[in-house]
Amino acid sequence: NLCKHFTYLAECIFNNDIKPQKQTENSPTKGRTIAASDKASRNFFLPEQSKDIIVNLIDLYSKVNKYVKKVFPEDTPVLSNVRSEFDHFFMRRSEVLAKLLARHFNKGLPIKKEEIEFFKMIHLKDIFEASYFFLITQRVLNWGHPSVDVSREKILIDYLKQISGTILVERLQTLVNDIEVSQKAEETINTIDIESH
Repeated sequence: NLCKHFTYLAECIFNNDIKPQKQTENSPTKGRTIAASDKASRNFFLPEQSKDIIVNLIDLYSKVNKYVKKVFPEDTPVLSNVRSEFDHFFMRRSEVLAKLLARHFNKGLPIKKEEIEFFKMIHLKDIFEASYFFLITQRVLNWGHPSVDVSREKILIDYLKQISGTILVERLQTLVNDIEVSQKAEETINTIDIESH
């Protein structure tokens, strides 16, 4: 079952448990050739072990969607079943996935479309918001206001707002606005200091 195979890989990634399967004398593939297309599809969806869990899950989810849309027409039962299987996976792991995604966004890297699509599947978006708010606050406290790219954070907040509404991002928006004001104030002070010398 295609859907079960994809969600099995997601579970393996989540448990950090993807290992090469050894063939035994009783293995169903022992002594026969595996189809080239079968090999290719398996390799295509296996994650890179060097990446962290959430990056692997984002990659898998993106590749699954692209693969299914390419092979099967839109709105077919297959596409619906794949999304349903993933939704079930997201629901069972909802709190942990929300926290992992918040930690991933806190790296401050450029935002990718695949990451936003992944966010749409997160059930406990309030847990994501609380986690990300805590992380960005800690970033400011530990490294100061320059550690926050305000333009990037505003882009992220806009994406979140489009998906989940204004209420979810109110605290984040206020925090980022405060950081922007502080950054501009610091720049003004530094400029005055430079001119005075």
